[in-house]
Amino acid sequence: MYDNHVPIISAAMREDYETFRRGLAFVVCSIRQPIMSVPDQLAALFDGGEDDNPLFGHKWQAWDFILSVRCRALWERIRMSFDAPRVIFEVSRIPGIGIVKAGFVAQLMGCDVACLDSRNIKRDGRNVNQYRSRGGKQKETRAYMRKIEAYAQDTGGKSRKYWDTWCREVGKVNGITAEEVSALHLAILPPNYIPGF
Repeated sequence: MYDNHVPIISAAMREDYETFRRGLAFVVCSIRQPIMSVPDQLAALFDGGEDDNPLFGHKWQAWDFILSVRCRALWERIRMSFDAPRVIFEVSRIPGIGIVKAGFVAQLMGCDVACLDSRNIKRDGRNVNQYRSRGGKQKETRAYMRKIEAYAQDTGGKSRKYWDTWCREVGKVNGITAEEVSALHLAILPPNYIPGF
């Protein structure tokens, strides 16, 4: 699962700006939504019309960022970095994205960290507020950076374990294989994407 899909996604997000944008949008679409619906949401954003837009709430702010020149500047800053705290910090500054979803972006880009979504939090018996961020000025503090460093340390070295476990659980719930769940993330790749170009 992880070994079959994340390296492909990671290489593409680092090498191709359009894929990076799609990866960010995939993560934004996944907020409070079942993974089974995310590929269709992504297609609606990039291929659909205004009426097909699946966004709501703070997701609009994140989408505005993805469409802006600031997104390209972010990609340029982090595309070659495997320093998980740095990537998480940079991505978490996108409006509407906190530490956990920034961790998901870092994971998709090949940093060895995990996304502690609600399923992983529940399975691990974690405090749901442990890595929650409130946004705004709070993201400028040293305490926020310490929280990011703690998150990276907590999930560091566990990317594959969390990915594969999560895919198995979601597959059982949806009646598909874990491999099929993992492959849903390949929607991040643009339809015409060719590695190395």
